[in-house]
Amino acid sequence: MSETNEKLGGFPFVIGGLSFIPLLGIPFGIAALIWGSTTNKIGGKKLALLGGAGILLTLTLYGSLFYFGFAKRGGIYDDLRSRLAQNSLNTLVQAVEFYKVQHGSYPESLKALQESLPKDSMVFVNDPTDVKFSGKPKDFYYERVGTEHYYLRGVGPDGLPFTSDDILPQVQLTPGSKLGLLIDVKTFATAPSVPPATQPVTIPENASAPPTSATADNDASTFIALRYDKTHVLFRLRDSGDFYAKPEVEAMFHKLPASISEYGGSATSEPDAKIWDSIREHFDQAHVGEQWLLELSAGSRIPVTVLKPIELVWGCDYHSYSAGFIAEVSPPLKSAFAALPQNYFLIHKSPQVSGPAPSSEPAHVATLPDWTPAPEVRTQIEKAIAAALKDKLAREQARGYVDLPKQLEQNAALGKTKLTYEIQAFRLSPDGFPRLFVHARWMVDQQLAYLMNLWLRVGPEVKIEPLDGESSRGLWLSAKSGESLQEGEVGFGQLGQVLNVFDRADGYGDVLIYFRGEEGYDIRLFRYTDAGLVATKISHGDGC
Repeated sequence: MSETNEKLGGFPFVIGGLSFIPLLGIPFGIAALIWGSTTNKIGGKKLALLGGAGILLTLTLYGSLFYFGFAKRGGIYDDLRSRLAQNSLNTLVQAVEFYKVQHGSYPESLKALQESLPKDSMVFVNDPTDVKFSGKPKDFYYERVGTEHYYLRGVGPDGLPFTSDDILPQVQLTPGSKLGLLIDVKTFATAPSVPPATQPVTIPENASAPPTSATADNDASTFIALRYDKTHVLFRLRDSGDFYAKPEVEAMFHKLPASISEYGGSATSEPDAKIWDSIREHFDQAHVGEQWLLELSAGSRIPVTVLKPIELVWGCDYHSYSAGFIAEVSPPLKSAFAALPQNYFLIHKSPQVSGPAPSSEPAHVATLPDWTPAPEVRTQIEKAIAAALKDKLAREQARGYVDLPKQLEQNAALGKTKLTYEIQAFRLSPDGFPRLFVHARWMVDQQLAYLMNLWLRVGPEVKIEPLDGESSRGLWLSAKSGESLQEGEVGFGQLGQVLNVFDRADGYGDVLIYFRGEEGYDIRLFRYTDAGLVATKISHGDGC
């Protein structure tokens, strides 16, 4: 468009000048930009530049306000967000305490608390210091501990609770205070956590002091117990109780209903009194009427009474059995025990198990069922899984197993492998960092697959934890010619399943894991240490 000798009047430039009013000037800037771009009069370009500059000013100003107010860490805006979080936490403490007055216990989660509040409530559970704009708003960190205490705090810029940048409620906790809020973090370092899957069952005041989990790798007084029914457990006396029964003795075994536990429940029977003396020696480690202690999970232990001896069909040979017992939960605790989701426990020969007295502080070993990694942590997890595979392929080929590893390696280089994985998160050590039990599967066109498990430590960076031979599993699968691998063949169930976790006096945890074998199974207790997961000899397993 060619310009004429006619000049623009003053009014268009007034419009352009109004574009410099922050935000409200944007319509004037757009009008000036269009007017200047479409006119053929002298000054049109200046008018367009003027309108564009006004719009740019608004974008710069409000963009800076948004960046410094919501995205940039540090400075006055971070301080304002922290003050807002502080006020919200102070209000939340009052709401949590009032919830207990109304319901008799503290809420299991902030979601449960929020659902109990009126619609117009001014109590907020979202953490205003969270400046991420992906996904749903992040709530304050809340963890109920037992039935009488809880943690409540803002996690601060690092996103991790129990670190130096946490924002705590400004509540004065005096000796004898009835508030359930816990502030002390001596046993919690930097543990992203959620409420444990179950809360400790209350032990009567006259119950003996609970022990810590087994203090020796081969503690002869500790056994693995399986839920038999809603109020009973069964336990096997391990190898010392294995025996063969003659047919005439076997005929006097009275069959019992099967255990309701999914794993480890062998055919069970009760010996007739007439043949008891002939097999009594295999049952010497326990006696009917004794009070033992059942360890339900981290921080939860209850008394049980040995009820009766049983035989479990055991091993591959005919007439092969293993001695065991059924124990009954104390009557006042039966309803609480029946409601627990766990089916696998530890049982101790006597409440007076050797070892230090339990700490009065809440156990910090726990299952973290709702733990989810941040995107940057997930990236590190996947890099660690890839590194574990690379190491495994190298070791397999070094020992002469070349064919399938080489095929997988070549397909991976061409981008033809598909990685699928799942994680279970736990808190198992005094440092509080989550430990992840990972099941990983690499598959090539339903024709070739490799499955492996590994443990990862999530801290400032994600690291692979060392494993011993008992806890490490790897499985190569290749389809037959003209066929494909089926879902049942490549399932993660072959890599082990954590059944329960328990706490120890040293602040570390014990992990009970089920492994499926070709012709049997093994439920084994593993000790978590600074050197990773180490197998103990405390197990319940059968097979040929």
